[in-house]
Amino acid sequence: MTRLRSLAPRLSLFALLAGIAFGAVGCAHVVLDKHRLVNLPDPNLIVRIEYEGRNEWDARLVAHALPKAVGTAAQWADFHHPLTIAIYPTHEALENATGRDGYDWLRAWATYDTIHLQAPSTWSVVHTESHLRELLAHELTHTAMYQTIGGPGDWHTKPIPLWFREGLASVAAGQAEQRLSRAALTAYFTGPAYAGDPIAEGQAIVAAHPKPVYSAGHWMVTDLVAVHGQASLRRLLRRIGRGGTFREAWRDEFGEYLTAWEESWRNSLLSTGAAGGVAEDAAPAP
Repeated sequence: MTRLRSLAPRLSLFALLAGIAFGAVGCAHVVLDKHRLVNLPDPNLIVRIEYEGRNEWDARLVAHALPKAVGTAAQWADFHHPLTIAIYPTHEALENATGRDGYDWLRAWATYDTIHLQAPSTWSVVHTESHLRELLAHELTHTAMYQTIGGPGDWHTKPIPLWFREGLASVAAGQAEQRLSRAALTAYFTGPAYAGDPIAEGQAIVAAHPKPVYSAGHWMVTDLVAVHGQASLRRLLRRIGRGGTFREAWRDEFGEYLTAWEESWRNSLLSTGAAGGVAEDAAPAP
């Protein structure tokens, strides 16, 4: 396990004039005229921050928060490939780069080797350094997860349930206070606000209803860790990296079928309002 202290903020920062063109997915190129290299003590990871000149301050904020965020993510999955953090000056630019039209709440999106980030200075709510560090830890956990299950050419062919992807990243980043409490999640399932099952239908409802999707994932992964331990999730991802599907890796690691565990967890939540834990009063995500 990588300790946070071993990845203390010993940064080597180089601001270079470059005129870099970063290829955005599904849209015209976003021109970035500077980049910043961040060398971390972890030999498996080199991060380059790309940004426009007007977002120099955002790049400095990200560089400052990055080492601790990397240390957090590295406790849950493995980095094998350099990555880029691309900072976008507006939310529209972020949506264009990621192809996530209509995700008004989105502030970042991670792939195998890139984290797309809306400039923190443009967020509608003023956040502290800890909020930025949590967001980076969340996205870095996604990236490490993808790099653990596959390589640049095949990671996207190994689907992982949305509740697990977001739940693992949320737990790793310590974002319980941003999630619905278990009691509030139960109320979602049983009340008039119900818009679909965040476990089985998460992909279909997440754009319009992110709170129940992210919250269900957070508490499901919380309970997995409580029962099986953090190391079991790292082993699960490594099993996928060796060639198994998520469902196969789940059965091999936990000794039961994925759908059976999902159903059991859902039933426990609805019958007790806690699903293996107490009804925490965490504040809902913004």
